[in-house]
Amino acid sequence: MTEDRFTALAAGLDLVMWEAELPSRQFSSVSPYAETLLGFPRDEWLKPGFWQTHIHEKDLGMTLALDTAHTLESARFEIEYRLVHADGHAVFVRDMVVVEHDAQGKPCRLAGVMIDVTTDRALNHALLDSEQRFRSVMEQVPNISVQGYDAHRRVVFWNSASEELYGFSAAEARGQLLEDLIIPPPMRDAVVMLHGRWIDHGEPIPAAELTLQRKDGSPVAVYSAHVMTQNRHGEPEMYCLDVELTDIKRTQAALGESENRFRLTVENAPVGIAILSLDEHFIQVNPRFCSITGYDESELNAACFSALLDDEAREAFALELAPCLAGHKASFQFDARVQHRHGKEVWISSTLAILRNAGGEPEQVICSIEDVTERRAARARVEWLAHHDPLTDLPNRTLLRDRLQQAMARSLRASKRAALIFLDLDRFKNVNDSLGHAFGDHLLRAVAARLRMCVRESDTVARLGGDEFLIVLDCMDDAKDVALVAAKIIERLSTPIEVQTQTLSTGASLGISIYPDDGIDVDSLLKNADAAMYHAKESGRNMFRFFTEEMNLATIDRLRMEHALRQAIDNNELALHFQPQIDLASRRIIGVEALLRWNSPTLGNVSPARFIPVAEESGLIVPIGEWVLQEACKQAMRWHEQGIDDITVAVNLSALQFRRTDIVAVTRLMVQRHGIPSRMLELELTESILMHNVEELLQTLNDLRALGVKLSIDDFGTGYSNFSYLKRFPLDRLKIDRSLVADVATDEDDAAIVRAMLQLGRSLKLDVIAEGVENAEQVDFLANEGCHSVQGYFFARPMPAAQVTPMLLAERPDACPASAADAA
Repeated sequence: MTEDRFTALAAGLDLVMWEAELPSRQFSSVSPYAETLLGFPRDEWLKPGFWQTHIHEKDLGMTLALDTAHTLESARFEIEYRLVHADGHAVFVRDMVVVEHDAQGKPCRLAGVMIDVTTDRALNHALLDSEQRFRSVMEQVPNISVQGYDAHRRVVFWNSASEELYGFSAAEARGQLLEDLIIPPPMRDAVVMLHGRWIDHGEPIPAAELTLQRKDGSPVAVYSAHVMTQNRHGEPEMYCLDVELTDIKRTQAALGESENRFRLTVENAPVGIAILSLDEHFIQVNPRFCSITGYDESELNAACFSALLDDEAREAFALELAPCLAGHKASFQFDARVQHRHGKEVWISSTLAILRNAGGEPEQVICSIEDVTERRAARARVEWLAHHDPLTDLPNRTLLRDRLQQAMARSLRASKRAALIFLDLDRFKNVNDSLGHAFGDHLLRAVAARLRMCVRESDTVARLGGDEFLIVLDCMDDAKDVALVAAKIIERLSTPIEVQTQTLSTGASLGISIYPDDGIDVDSLLKNADAAMYHAKESGRNMFRFFTEEMNLATIDRLRMEHALRQAIDNNELALHFQPQIDLASRRIIGVEALLRWNSPTLGNVSPARFIPVAEESGLIVPIGEWVLQEACKQAMRWHEQGIDDITVAVNLSALQFRRTDIVAVTRLMVQRHGIPSRMLELELTESILMHNVEELLQTLNDLRALGVKLSIDDFGTGYSNFSYLKRFPLDRLKIDRSLVADVATDEDDAAIVRAMLQLGRSLKLDVIAEGVENAEQVDFLANEGCHSVQGYFFARPMPAAQVTPMLLAERPDACPASAADAA
């Protein structure tokens, strides 16, 4: 079928032509029919998210998955789904899409045509499939001229074999009358009469040997067969299949005429083709048919077609064949699973048509088959990915919602309870930061396997994303049974897990909501289980909590805090306090650590233990961290101007801040802007920062060292890391975490650990500072073991700069006191 014909057909249809930008798939233009299709003005179509918002909820997951997969893998594709009309009813559409790529070969833009297939959806599918098969076979079949004529005998189809046989190109032939094109003058009236009888009275033109004429007027002998069909508009079309007889008569005179036609038509066809008797036995098959089924020609000729099919397909085949033999329809198509000769299962798409004699009686059945096993597998994979998590093979959020709804319905009918458990692994971020994301993925798969072992077959374990899992418990008697399952999960996850030759223990915080007590819909149960999980974390982690109404208040409080924190910088609510760091040998202040404080007008003085995690989770720690660095440099400048330049001002860097900003450029800007000696600035890094992209990190640290700033590791000894990076990275100081210092004077194990860290620091020529020092016993132990410096409440609490300055001046009589305003 020619491109012009397709264009003409498309022009006669009501359809929406559109263009959209990637990755959002926001429409940039739509044709006027868009308003008729969905009842929305075209301006509405161009708004962000219009397409995703108006996909029918039952088609949303599959449609987005197919659209994404095809966009990444195909140059053009088509999908069918439902959109929701402005009045609420569903509209089935077929979306035929072309993917545009940029210079790097990445998808950058989409264009397409959207057709309303609501009324004739099933018929349109059959017509499009039939036409596609017709084009793919008839356009490529060698030596068989195929022409199509409309009800007025004008050419609507002209394949390449017709061009070679008759000398007219497809462009020349299209629209020409049959009798003016290839029919010799003496035959023209008879051809017109026979065609009219077929159109008006249903009398088919019999197949026959004819002498027709080429473009140059020369005669050509052909065997011509004719088929009358209908186009997609219900209008009759006649198709002629002509085989040139000149070479056949000369080179294959010994062969039967039907066998010669068959071999020329199908021997090299890309699909399997067979001729069947009316009782379904094979008469002839082409090589591709043998290749698809695994049987050779002699084996097939001793069998019948239905014997290849499974029971379900065999029954469907018999039901479809009967009306074709009776003349009620010309052909039919179906998909079936067949058993390959070597045992494997093969899916085929098969089309069967009836060959009739001149009297219209059925004589044989022509069958074509195509191997669609890989196509079906690819489609099944896309469908599976739309409902499952590819990392753990667990159901995803979409499938979880469906499973939860089913569990709720079953539990309601049985007068029992359904439960939703929201599980979040404790400190999983530390695993990713310290051991890498690949290790974290292995751990998630191991956790998924353990969770499956903790529940029944009827229950559902799903992965929400990251380290969050959801578990649906079906038909539970009461909350005590749910608690037993939750306790079993915590116990099982607490058992050490072997992952990539490493053994580690992980915990989990579980939140539980009960249907119908805590909600009667999926969203309510999810929200309440999430709130309960956060309460479990805040209560100490590695435990479970049932939802209570008070937890909603805690969630609201957390949201209020995040909202208030976003305004804290602009409203000057943040402040820095400084905790002195003491040299144990001289008992002088050798530095201060800048610590963030927040006095909110609505929340009051908020503890860093409360707002720092919120800042980390929301990403606010990045702008807040930059503000802290700037304010610390401002204060260092004031002390420097007073002659106090022999101290360091230590600033903590979060892992998020380190990864998302150019920390070298920011630090250089702050030092230059405030004019302080770079040696006065110390950056404290967490161990998690040092675990990834080692070569890139090493360059960053060397660049910071080149600026002259000092580098230290904060909370040393609390992560998963080993000590190898201490030798590689240009560090100045280790900070021993307060958790190790607390019992150092009374606990031999803690004492041994701290002693080893001090020895390690001496071996690597690194200063060591212990934080959290609160009593004289700790001071004596650290001094005796050779610790360089300490900080903690025993010497001084964190305080505003105005209170620290007099202490610094008292130890430095040569310094120049400044006004209180300058000191602050």
